[in-house]
Amino acid sequence: RDFTWVDLIDYRLDYFFSTNEWAKVILLFGLSYVLVVFGAGLLVIGDSDDYDTISEAAWTSWTYVVDPGAQADAPSELIPRAVSLFVTLGGLLVFALLIGIVGESIGEKIEDLKTGKSRVFESDHTLMLNWNDKSIAVIQQIALANESEGGGVMVVLSQLEKEEMEERLESAINAKENPLDLMGTEVVFRQGNPILENDLKKVSANTARAVIALTPPDFDSDEADANMLRQVLALKALDEDFGSDGERHVVVELQDVDNKELIKMVAPDFAEIIVNHDMIGRLMLQCARTPELAYVLDSMMGFEGSEFYFDTWPELHGKTFKEITVRFDEAIPVGFRSEDGDVRVNPMDDDVYQEGEEILVLAEDDDSYEPNDETYPLTAGDCIGNEEECPIYDAVRPPEKILFCGWRRDMSDLISQLDEFVPAGSELWLLNKIPANMREER
Repeated sequence: RDFTWVDLIDYRLDYFFSTNEWAKVILLFGLSYVLVVFGAGLLVIGDSDDYDTISEAAWTSWTYVVDPGAQADAPSELIPRAVSLFVTLGGLLVFALLIGIVGESIGEKIEDLKTGKSRVFESDHTLMLNWNDKSIAVIQQIALANESEGGGVMVVLSQLEKEEMEERLESAINAKENPLDLMGTEVVFRQGNPILENDLKKVSANTARAVIALTPPDFDSDEADANMLRQVLALKALDEDFGSDGERHVVVELQDVDNKELIKMVAPDFAEIIVNHDMIGRLMLQCARTPELAYVLDSMMGFEGSEFYFDTWPELHGKTFKEITVRFDEAIPVGFRSEDGDVRVNPMDDDVYQEGEEILVLAEDDDSYEPNDETYPLTAGDCIGNEEECPIYDAVRPPEKILFCGWRRDMSDLISQLDEFVPAGSELWLLNKIPANMREER
């Protein structure tokens, strides 16, 4: 063998201290015990007249360990004083180790709190998984949604360091232009891997009211969507372990619309999937064709101002959509949602509101509207029988010319969608750095 007993002992001690969290405490008590026993033995051997029993000598030795001033009362003989000096010096070492262990334990606990390793004990909160460039905007919208309830709790779980996320939030709050206003909402950060079950338990994912899973940054589209697939499976496994009452709303962000069906296949009806890249492309097309539409969409989609809400109104069952449009003074009905989750936006006038369905409205808040008592000024259908005074719109639209600057990986999909919207004879001009022959291939 090419090692000595000293090397072996050093290896065993190193392994013991690295794997046993109580190693330092055991060392402290072990060293104290050795000092007491060694000092007691020397006192009995060297001064047997003053110490009749080993217990009396052990007690004297213990006082030397814990009280450096006790050696002043030691007998004047050489051996008792030498023993008291030796044991007292050992006691000072033990005391120094004790101070070091206590200080290190407190430091580790503070470090754990700073790095976000402790568990979150919350329920009915909003949980956001991962951190990317959309996180601040999501936090702002959640704060606006919680404003009517006096605030709420939002928990963020990401692999970024807790201090870095807190700094980014603080920078957004202190920004000179468009500062972030939490409006009473508390934001709690924790560092961890959102795919791991233990980290999901750490942020009480099983008791959250809503889960928003954002795509991780610095990934290409397929790798990011593969990560979100594992994210959905992790959340679903957590539901199977703890059970779910079906009220938790899970929203998952994807980057490629082609991967949407894969999520639906492995976890049907589990999460609502948002393909951010595809949605932005569609909105860009519509906003380019309709001036000022972006301001309308911004007003409707955010929680500032009016937004969309679902609710059930049994007193309106059996009414047609046309009749329901005038039954809310502080809201605008725009559609229905069936029991299986299908949403019908702008249904036919004779579409009947059935039992078990919900009405989709545009309102200032979820508690700011209710059906009226059917006493309202008649505004719907004023043109019926009086068509001469009603504006007439030309159904024939002229061809459009649209300039698209830049390039996207789903350009062919965007062109197909645009072709469905524009009238015949319209033109699309492309301005980008991609060579013409490569555009046709893509």
